[in-house]
Amino acid sequence: MESNSGNSKRPSFQPKQLALRNAGIHGSTFISFLQILGTGMDTGDTSASVLLFFDKRRIIFNAGEGLQRFCLEHKVKLSKLDHVFLTRVCSETASGVPGLLLTLSNTGENGIAVNLWGPSDLNYLVDAMRTFIPNSSVIHARSFGGKEGPLSSGHTSTTSAGTVILLEDEVVTISAVILHPSSIEDIAQVEHMDVEETRPTVPAKTEDAEQKGKSQVAQGSVQSAEPWELGFGHTETPVNPSEQKKPSIENLVTSATDPLNAGPSVIGKSQLLAGSLPLVADQAERGPEQMAVVYVCELSEMPGKFDPVKAKALGLRPGPKYGLLQAGKDVLADDGKTTITPRDVMDPPSPGPVCLVVDCPSLSYVPALVSASGLQRFYGPATEKKVACIVHIGPASVMKTAEYQRWMARFDGSQHVMAGHGMIGKVSPILKASARVMSRLNYICPRVFPISGLLQNEDLMDSTNNGFESSVAITAAENLLKYWLRPLSTSGVDRSGVPEPLNIEQVQTDLVAEVPELVEVSEHLADLWKRGDKSPSSPKGRKSRSPSPKRGSEGSSQEDLPDCLRGVGREEMEMVFLGTGSAMPSKYRNLSAIYIHLFERGGLLLDCGEGTYGQLIRRYGTRKADEVVAGLKMVWISHIHADHHTGLASILSVRRKLLEKQGTFHPVIVVGPKKLKRYLDAYERLEDLGMEFLDCSQTTFEAESAASMSWENGQDASGQGSTKVENYSNLGLVRVSNKEEGPIEKPTAGGQLGSYWLQSGFNLQAGLDEQGRQKLKNALSSLGLAYLVSVPVVHCSHAFGVVIVAEKRPDGADGFLPGWKLVYSGDTRPCQALVEAAKGATVLIHEATFDDSMEEEAIAKNHSMTKEAIETGIAAGAYRTMLTHFSQRYPKIPVFNESYNDGTCIAFDMMSANLADLPLLPKLLPALKLLFKDDMLPGDEEMEELSEQQQPLEMIS
Repeated sequence: MESNSGNSKRPSFQPKQLALRNAGIHGSTFISFLQILGTGMDTGDTSASVLLFFDKRRIIFNAGEGLQRFCLEHKVKLSKLDHVFLTRVCSETASGVPGLLLTLSNTGENGIAVNLWGPSDLNYLVDAMRTFIPNSSVIHARSFGGKEGPLSSGHTSTTSAGTVILLEDEVVTISAVILHPSSIEDIAQVEHMDVEETRPTVPAKTEDAEQKGKSQVAQGSVQSAEPWELGFGHTETPVNPSEQKKPSIENLVTSATDPLNAGPSVIGKSQLLAGSLPLVADQAERGPEQMAVVYVCELSEMPGKFDPVKAKALGLRPGPKYGLLQAGKDVLADDGKTTITPRDVMDPPSPGPVCLVVDCPSLSYVPALVSASGLQRFYGPATEKKVACIVHIGPASVMKTAEYQRWMARFDGSQHVMAGHGMIGKVSPILKASARVMSRLNYICPRVFPISGLLQNEDLMDSTNNGFESSVAITAAENLLKYWLRPLSTSGVDRSGVPEPLNIEQVQTDLVAEVPELVEVSEHLADLWKRGDKSPSSPKGRKSRSPSPKRGSEGSSQEDLPDCLRGVGREEMEMVFLGTGSAMPSKYRNLSAIYIHLFERGGLLLDCGEGTYGQLIRRYGTRKADEVVAGLKMVWISHIHADHHTGLASILSVRRKLLEKQGTFHPVIVVGPKKLKRYLDAYERLEDLGMEFLDCSQTTFEAESAASMSWENGQDASGQGSTKVENYSNLGLVRVSNKEEGPIEKPTAGGQLGSYWLQSGFNLQAGLDEQGRQKLKNALSSLGLAYLVSVPVVHCSHAFGVVIVAEKRPDGADGFLPGWKLVYSGDTRPCQALVEAAKGATVLIHEATFDDSMEEEAIAKNHSMTKEAIETGIAAGAYRTMLTHFSQRYPKIPVFNESYNDGTCIAFDMMSANLADLPLLPKLLPALKLLFKDDMLPGDEEMEELSEQQQPLEMIS
């Protein structure tokens, strides 16, 4: 909490010291392979990640959204991860980095720090992450390939061989071959297959941003906040302690240091090591360099075989000295005088295997790829080092061109693994545990748990080998496919770990055999929904009305049904739960995100955790998901914790690209807390997100009160005419309408706030953002919503819940029915302000992180227990209370107890709760208890996973 006293001292921070793993001491390289971590193979939303595995070391290339969930699903342990290399810096390749860092920093007793490498755009990502990465997280970042500026005078960006040596030790040498597009004009003219292929343009810099960039250069570091806000310190820890035989890494790889290269800066208590040169003014104006990277991985050479005949000839009898020679040490001969070296008794070493990871994201990069001097030493049959395996992660529109295939053919005898979108022969859900649960839930109630999205992605990919030269060895990338590098005796493709495709029909057949009682339960639920469909005709324009059972029948009585639900159609509103877990994703629940589907009017998102776009694809299928994203009118974010917003950049980037292709682009409004704006502003230096920001404080009751007090003589602050202010709750919520009925009603407030014409998105403390508020009203109007108000809640600073109310609708006669009222708590302890704001809510979506036995944890983490969430709904008089944001301690279903009542519902990932189905949703509880009767408490497997990968609840939930 900030002090009001200008003389108070800032607190001093002691950064948590998380040391990098010194992989150079491991030495053992008897086992090594490449493995495809197909994080986006079923959805196409991210690049596939590639794992380079050694006995005691792990290296990953690219970390798109969903990587850590994927690894958890398939038991890929990240505890030995040393390095993450990015082929490009964009949402497709790097949006999983923040979540990965958060998890690793809390893995084990001391946490794990990793090295992050990428082209010079990396510094933009690092700056953005600084705004929310918590203090105990660590990343050591290094960028390379930037253009020369004043601080790199005299340094070159490549070696004579056309490569940048990044990592070199006794295990592996990793080099980067940098690709630049042939021209910006060529990029614009390329016909792209996927929306992810293009690099976005960078928005024009504001005068303030330009001045800030110049100030940062003068200081010799890139900072997004004052040092005391982030806990800056300094460290001398190098990224690579090995000596460089070729031009030193200091000449090739830059870090955010002062002009004298005093050492990398520690970013906050998190020790986020900035990984690029401080921006010079012209570089800040240029923005991202639009680079892609080919990574060359050369494993250390294999020692030659020990020759005992040579040893004996040199006067050395068999014994322990043989072992010392094989270990690379000199020994004395038996005469005690002659020195024998390993070279004297060992056969010549053989070169280690070489593998490449190639990212050629569009046709404009192909000229740079085929002419890259750093790759020429691997061409042809006479080369000293043959490339064993090449993993291609570019799109099919590039890799199937004749020029690209001719380049592939230059590598004699290499195995080509095609992992780019459009290159995979078959598609199956990669998150099989979640898909299996979805399939079982679908059997119970297809209306609420649809699986159409799982079935619609199967025709996305074409056959891999079509259109390729027969002389090139092609392998279609599959999830968890391996290519063995060592031992040499096993070298080659290994499909033994590739999972079998999920057979949804078989899953449901097995379910019936396992729990035969579910057949009757499913039929009973189907009958309930069918009776609802046959209800009397609904008001005009509505396709089918809400089930409204008569008194005495199952479900709520007609008298209990809220007026807003009477005769409501199925195309009024639907809540699609894309993520219902907390802190970190699990096999069964993703991070917080709720899509409010308003059908032909579009929709909005409430929170947007990592993987939200992928979840939309799994729910709707690729084509429909893109329609949903393109139709987004608003995104509302509850607070800055990473599990609620790290999927936002991907969603916004995809939306912009989709609408630009259609020629209908317009910015979407993002309503969020103060710190979120810092993150989005920093990220937009990397990628144009196509959004306009409005601070949550501008949408509170206080903001409405301030707005009403700033109006004089019926004129609002923007001078756009007469405005009436209507009281809509006992908290003083006011709604703006343009009807000139009656006098203006001004709620009492502690003091009048003036209207300040500043940049958009500013906090209410700086004045009213009239422009941003008007844009929000326009968005709400287009969605058929009457108003939205954010409610401060008890969690962290700048944490909010939200109230959304729909406009009235005709009752079919001459009157109107009230609009529905949805309230979402975000993360919070029981909060009286939220109770008051939720009075009479049609549905209250409330977090229920902990079960009722964990009161101490709930209080410590500022979360709610199950009974507290239900009691909030009862106190507010909410018609239905939906529970969500469950701790990953309850991987499939939370603990049931007596606190559940007839108005309580449980949210699951991919659940679609239609407004018309609200009366019947509580009827699912008995079926859910039966379905998950053996999963009411965490099983041994889940508890083991939690102990290995501790949940950072205190940081991001």
